[in-house]
Amino acid sequence: MFWKNKSENDIIIELDSDDRRDGVRIHPTDTIVLTHNKQPFALVDISSTGLSFKAPASEQYHQGDQLNISLLLPEDNTTQATHTTPIACTIDVIVIKNSHYHCHITSISPAGQRCLDHFILAEQKRQIHKESR
Repeated sequence: MFWKNKSENDIIIELDSDDRRDGVRIHPTDTIVLTHNKQPFALVDISSTGLSFKAPASEQYHQGDQLNISLLLPEDNTTQATHTTPIACTIDVIVIKNSHYHCHITSISPAGQRCLDHFILAEQKRQIHKESR
């Protein structure tokens, strides 16, 4: 049998059983730019299956709207100065609260999904490392 001694660096992840999300949502520490019709918006949070962003009052979307967007993710998760090639995807607006739009990603290329998943995992590691200091 194989036994592992518990160390003080063990990480325990608790999931809320009432959470309907398919992916873990993170709040990026760097500014992530989301663009729709050449209009940039700041991302609030993101997961492998969805995201949310705030829009000014001049930009109004409605529940059920489908938006073609692009995302610029930090290349190495250490600086916001360098960005990858934009990731194009389609999102559906599912909830709106005070110009805060919660969306589901409905279409993304396999390469774009890999890039997004890599970013989310790297950001989670970075945030866990930062909290453990």
